[in-house]
Amino acid sequence: MFETTSALTAIDVNTGRFTGRRGLADTLLTTNLEAAAAIAAQVRLRNLSGLIVVDFIDLEASEHRDAVYQALVAALARDRARTTVLPVSALGLLEMTRQRLRPSLEESLTEACPACRGRGRVAAVRVAACDLLRQLAAEAREFPGCRLTVSASPEVLNLIRTEDRGFLGRLETDHRISLDFIEVPGAAGQRFDITRELQAGGKKV
Repeated sequence: MFETTSALTAIDVNTGRFTGRRGLADTLLTTNLEAAAAIAAQVRLRNLSGLIVVDFIDLEASEHRDAVYQALVAALARDRARTTVLPVSALGLLEMTRQRLRPSLEESLTEACPACRGRGRVAAVRVAACDLLRQLAAEAREFPGCRLTVSASPEVLNLIRTEDRGFLGRLETDHRISLDFIEVPGAAGQRFDITRELQAGGKKV
């Protein structure tokens, strides 16, 4: 589990349902070694940076803790960003820092929530707009000739009506649909709603 705050990123490792066949110590070591490889990959994919604290499952044997530490160091060797990794403590905690090369995945795909004054994250306007366009295209293909009414935040609607105007025009022409837009100021989490009206002989059905 990954949890990012303004101060650090916390990563929690647990065994899940895996119990192993050779005893608890082997199970914990195997789980932590697998987690070390997965953490290195996720750190790169998510573009995490700054202080990162990993809560590995407690290992009593110092050689097991060292094996997990070495596994993580080896897995991070291919990372272009500079990393500093400290050994696993007796409590199972490992601290590391990673150079910031570009915004994290969360920062790229979300923005501060205006409703809670930045304590939460919501989908970025472009991400919400892409989701909306995909759903509009699906509705148009499945229900040609219908009228679609889109309710969304002014930011999302302004974006698609300017930058994606050509795409909307092709949807209307190719699938003979009509599009209406309703601005909903302060729409939570850049959420949107699409209502459909099927028409036959000019009448709603």
